[in-house]
Amino acid sequence: MAYSLSQSYFGANLISDFNFINYADPSNGFVRYQSQPDALAKGLYFIDPDTQAVTLGVDNKNTFGLSDGRPSLRLESKRQYNHGLFIGDFAHMPPSVCGLWPAFWMYGPDWPTSGEIDIIEGANQATKNIISGHSTSGCRIPDSPAAAGKPVLLDCESPGTTNNAGCNYLPPASDTHTYGDAFNAVGGGVYALEWTSEAISIWHWPRQSIPDDIVAKNPDPSGWGLPSALFGTSTCDVDTYFKDMSIVIQTNFCGDYAANIWGKDGDTCNQRAPTCVEYVANNPTAFANAYWEVNYIDVYEQGLVTNTTASPSEPTTTTTIAFTSTIYTTVPNPATIVTSITHNGTVIVSTATVQSQVSSVVLSTVVGPTATAPPSPSTDPLVPEREPATIGEYAYLGCFGSGTGFQSFLLKASAADMTLGKCIDLCRPGKYAGVRESECFCADDLDPDTRATTDRALCNSPCPGNNTQLCGGTTATSPSKKRDAAVLPPSFSSSNPHRSRALMHLHLHRRAAPSTYLLTVYGRLTDEVPPNAPPLGDPEPHVPSTSTLVTTVTYTTVCATDAARLTAAEHCTTILVPGCDKYCGDGMPAAVSVPMTTTVASCAGCGADGADKATLTVPFFVVALPGTGAGTATGYWPIGAGGGSVTGAAATPPPATGRPTPSMVSVSAATSVAEVNFGWAVGLGVAIAVVRFALMFF
Repeated sequence: MAYSLSQSYFGANLISDFNFINYADPSNGFVRYQSQPDALAKGLYFIDPDTQAVTLGVDNKNTFGLSDGRPSLRLESKRQYNHGLFIGDFAHMPPSVCGLWPAFWMYGPDWPTSGEIDIIEGANQATKNIISGHSTSGCRIPDSPAAAGKPVLLDCESPGTTNNAGCNYLPPASDTHTYGDAFNAVGGGVYALEWTSEAISIWHWPRQSIPDDIVAKNPDPSGWGLPSALFGTSTCDVDTYFKDMSIVIQTNFCGDYAANIWGKDGDTCNQRAPTCVEYVANNPTAFANAYWEVNYIDVYEQGLVTNTTASPSEPTTTTTIAFTSTIYTTVPNPATIVTSITHNGTVIVSTATVQSQVSSVVLSTVVGPTATAPPSPSTDPLVPEREPATIGEYAYLGCFGSGTGFQSFLLKASAADMTLGKCIDLCRPGKYAGVRESECFCADDLDPDTRATTDRALCNSPCPGNNTQLCGGTTATSPSKKRDAAVLPPSFSSSNPHRSRALMHLHLHRRAAPSTYLLTVYGRLTDEVPPNAPPLGDPEPHVPSTSTLVTTVTYTTVCATDAARLTAAEHCTTILVPGCDKYCGDGMPAAVSVPMTTTVASCAGCGADGADKATLTVPFFVVALPGTGAGTATGYWPIGAGGGSVTGAAATPPPATGRPTPSMVSVSAATSVAEVNFGWAVGLGVAIAVVRFALMFF
């Protein structure tokens, strides 16, 4: 049966349909995950207005104490899934830098009962992806799986006997651009996961090899060949071990993976600092490139799907039931929404509501057809036209800069006919080959201040021996993009290019280049075996709990005793947040601050230019209180906003004297059907009437 697009997460749609998790990291990372408003305030994410690509970054400006954690992002889809085809297009992922532990993965509730699949994962200086599965006892990878990747551990049980690593695969030897710097060097690429009752299969393609049917939004996995990883078949009942899984994208630091392999088994990160936490806490510029650039994450279902996730161009339709003294507006729901897309085209998803203390009603949202993300770019401006993706066993890693003169590189030779291939031959069997114009540099390690730039086009000098190839550059040859200001170390400065020599000279011990040099770097990745990765899932049960927050907002209103004067007033709001112990962290939820509204109030010449009406911004519940003459009010309180844009009208504002009647905000953890919760002030007869009225919409 053919697949149909059911959700397309991109642009603002991705931001609104994922929860920004900000509880303590379950994997012991040196990280402080941020709520959506905090992430926005810190500049940790933005949406490209032209491409709708979403950039998810980390703090790369500040140092922190060893008990603090570096601010970062962890996003989880509000919807859980059972089966489907999941396609993620990433233009960039966090690079191969010490201290990083990024991941793109899926997991279900009550870990590990509902399973975990890690699609992209690595740590520190890895350039090769590792794909893992975690489950309860009884699920294994077949001894001879029908997969192109190399199985390493076969038993998926977690916790298990292999340090909780579960079962995993390394990519095929021919797939050299699966993670970190190698992934970014070719313009990123696409990962796809197909989930059926028979198996979970995962594929990867670099940018220039993305299948045409994915570009055309008409994917057909039957034509994709063997997957890189395969879980299930006869040795693991998929529907038993994997269910109700959410999509997660995150950037962690240190923790159970990056910190545990620090300086071990060939890892050289301990040359930078004794511990992972010390390095991450004190070296913010090392993480200037530590961001995901998500073109889209598409979800396909088998069969006809006509109603799915709404998009910015087709806003969600919210069914609102209005009766006396009750105002409704959509608010962020930190709980996961379980979605089952039926073949009759109807999807009903619960949302939470904001209401006065008079009543509490949780309504349903019926969503319209999904908008489609822009197609996957299937070509890259540099690879393979100007930079071959691979040369022998070496893979292109990008354009590298260094603030300390490439300390780990040695100038091997200079030649008037230098090419990328010639330099690789000179460096073989070393791990890294770097070229700048006529000069070839070799290294077996990367020093702390040598890393790939965001803009690969900064390496724009033609190779002397083959002008169709690009051999490095200088920092002065091309202006930096806005994200590159912090990418190149501060010691970079402008200078004239160092001209190539006419004859080849061998330099066996001379240190490398000035800090103004940029090198086109290739790496020998065939021997790399990344360490087995621990699970990412949260072993703690997600027991529902409710935190009660009380907040007071000060606003301006018409003085009750002098209608010609505006005065300050206070409004107290009680906020109930289910699950706040997990979703709010230490700072409590900035996302559930008091919503405000604009209203026009009558007065005696207190308005602009002496007008008898004044436009005021007041708490939403002030105009909704009984007896104030509140008109109809609808609106949307965006996730993370400090109050939505909600319009309303009040004949007369409430008195400014004394403390106004407190209002109550209930952020409900509703899931899939309409649910009605009534406040203490609502009588049984009113409750029955509301329920009957609500049922008319289903």
